Amino acid sequence: MSISARITAFFIARSIIPSADREIYEYGFELLIADLINFSAILLIGGLAGQLWYSVLYLFIFVGLRSFCGGYHAKTHLHCHICTIGAYLLFMLCNMWLSPDNAILLLGENLLASVPVVLFAPIPHANKPLTDAVRKKNRRFSIVLYYSLTLLAFVLCLYHRQEGATISLTLWIVSLCMISAIYIHSRKGRKTS
Repeated sequence: MSISARITAFFIARSIIPSADREIYEYGFELLIADLINFSAILLIGGLAGQLWYSVLYLFIFVGLRSFCGGYHAKTHLHCHICTIGAYLLFMLCNMWLSPDNAILLLGENLLASVPVVLFAPIPHANKPLTDAVRKKNRRFSIVLYYSLTLLAFVLCLYHRQEGATISLTLWIVSLCMISAIYIHSRKGRKTS
């Protein structure tokens, strides 16, 4: 029995959740555990590399923005862990290399990276359909949040703060996740037609 199934069974046995909703809760706990593993691994790696603050900032922006604009979702938890940690390692290596003085160039490129957000946000997920009202709200919020973070990164870089480079790089990672999802959706569309 999986951990999510055991947790669900524990709550059902104590009449905290109805047994009729077993599958929903098992799936929810499965996602929660996967996120906990990803976040813990990122914070552990960041702490060991002396980048804990930047890792927290990365997670805050990455999770916050992706919850509104969507992006790539792996088919298995293992693939999700590999992609999430891989994207974080790419971010961390670039963040350690990039100084706020160089980040001004990256900020200009953030305008290019905003194209997927402006054109495609929010990217739908099969397990989380959106109503038209929610889709419009998420789209507006994604665009406003993306450009607000770009502006904040620019100001921080003007003051030679590494957080500016961190925000800018995180926006790039979110954009790359969106591009991956767009590519996969377009391939699926070509296969079915």
